[in-house]
Amino acid sequence: MKSYKTAALKAKKEGNKKDAIELLKKSKELDGQISLLQNIRDHPSKPAAPTVKVEEVEKEIERVNKDVGPNELKLSVESMTGLMLAGYTQLNCYVYAEVKMLEEGVMTKVQSNPVAGSDPKMDFECAIPIERNRATARFFEKKKLTIQVYHRRGALLKDVLVGRFILDLSPLLNKVESEQDCPVLRIENKRPLTPNSSAHVVVKLFKPLLGKDVVKIKEKTIVFDPPLEMPKDVPAAKPAPAPTSKGAAAAAPAPVPASKGAAPAQPAAKPASAPAPAAAGGAVAELLEKAEDPARYVSLEVLQYELDQSKAKLAAAKKAKKPSGDLEMRAEMLQESIETLTMNVDIGILSPEQYVASLKKAVIEEKQLATQLNHAGQKEAALDCLRRKKMMEKELKEMEENQ
Repeated sequence: MKSYKTAALKAKKEGNKKDAIELLKKSKELDGQISLLQNIRDHPSKPAAPTVKVEEVEKEIERVNKDVGPNELKLSVESMTGLMLAGYTQLNCYVYAEVKMLEEGVMTKVQSNPVAGSDPKMDFECAIPIERNRATARFFEKKKLTIQVYHRRGALLKDVLVGRFILDLSPLLNKVESEQDCPVLRIENKRPLTPNSSAHVVVKLFKPLLGKDVVKIKEKTIVFDPPLEMPKDVPAAKPAPAPTSKGAAAAAPAPVPASKGAAPAQPAAKPASAPAPAAAGGAVAELLEKAEDPARYVSLEVLQYELDQSKAKLAAAKKAKKPSGDLEMRAEMLQESIETLTMNVDIGILSPEQYVASLKKAVIEEKQLATQLNHAGQKEAALDCLRRKKMMEKELKEMEENQ
């Protein structure tokens, strides 16, 4: 569940709203299954646990490159190997190309910085503007992109052409990416410079020029047998009938007359008060756990306040060299809740109206919880609940004033 939330947050930051929504839905679905399993476990009827299976489901995903603009071709020359030039023992090479895909189109010149060595790591990347039309598709299909390799001699000397390599763009008609090892050829006879001379190149598009780039992946999913559902409520046992007044009178023992001179009968001792049920302590612990559960907080103001408090306590614990594992976990949960809630609002999963409704509901629940904690003698925890209630009421008031 946490991995789904992390992936959703990453997708949102990358601008992939569709994937973020899908991942968040999966997270909520898994959260609902966990909650239902817990309710089934705690049900009075004690139903048998369902069998859990993990199945692989095959699905199709359309590939896109989100780091590439819709109307650009991204060219990356990552490295070259086996470069040589007669009369030179030390090379300082760069790549250069003039790209014009249409007769009436604009000429684009690309050039990398020079890198020393016969096997240079170029790490060169550039974006070439394109038009997504049939003419560009024909260029990709029928023509090649020629890139030249030069040796830089110095400021006052003319650079020397070492060779060239030819890049095939046709794979991008139906794929978003093509990775190629292109032989570096001699200028005079188009033969490789050396047996192993090549340039490692990657070209990318946002989407293919024609069709879609679809890949099949296998995804694991959890299946319950039988399917998860709450068992039907068990009817409460009928209480034993109380004895009638007649039966009660008959059951009462007859008073024994006191003998002459006997001491008067002492009044019956009061029954001892029944001991407090053992479950009382557990109920208080549950209330405290509920009050401090970050999953309950639906307000950004409350979440941020609780996070600040947790960080302060965490810093104090570390300074005093006390155990801080629980505080660290709580801070992480609060931070994750803030990011998830913000993402839900930003991508439209949670509308302003739904957010207001959740705040109003939380105000009522917080007040009820404060009352329960106060009756249980937990004054400090009750005050924390009232503090959160006031923060949400203030947030609601500000939202109403800003409408």
